[in-house]
Order: sequence, then structure tokens, then C-alpha cells
Amino acid sequence: MAERKPITIDDKILKAQDEVVKAKEKYDAKVAILEELMAKKKAMQNEELLKLFANSNRSYDEIVEFLRSGMTEEQLEKVTQKRRGRNPKK
Repeated sequence: MAERKPITIDDKILKAQDEVVKAKEKYDAKVAILEELMAKKKAMQNEELLKLFANSNRSYDEIVEFLRSGMTEEQLEKVTQKRRGRNPKK
């Protein structure tokens, strides 16, 4: 029967390093997939936002003011009607 060579600490370190490298490669691949999916979602949201803007009866300035101010839809409606010379709905 052949005598077994004992596993040295250096062998264990090399094995652990190899496992870490493989795990890192797997992790990096998963992160790349996640980033790609998040970019696709953002592109879809941007496209939806542009469609909503194009089909809106609001002006560019009204939409920008709304987004910057944090107004509610009702507050925006009051400001819009006031600008257009109408009395806001109560």
C-alpha cells in the first residue's frame, strides 16, 4: 500500500485561494447580470416616462416644476389653473 503524503498548510492555503478565486468569478458574473437587468429596467422606465410626457396635457415647464417641487397632483392642478387664468377647483 502506498503511503499518503500529509496535506501541508501551504496546500490548504492554495486550495482556499483557488476556491476564493472561483467564488469571486461567479460573484462577478452574477453582479454583471444584475447590473444589466437594472439598466434594462431603467431604460424601460425612461421610455414609459417619455410616452407619458408625450401624451400629457401638461407643458414641459409644468412637469419640471412638479418634479422639482415635490407637489401633489392636486397642488399642481391649482398652480396650472391659476397660471391659465382659471379659478382652481375646491
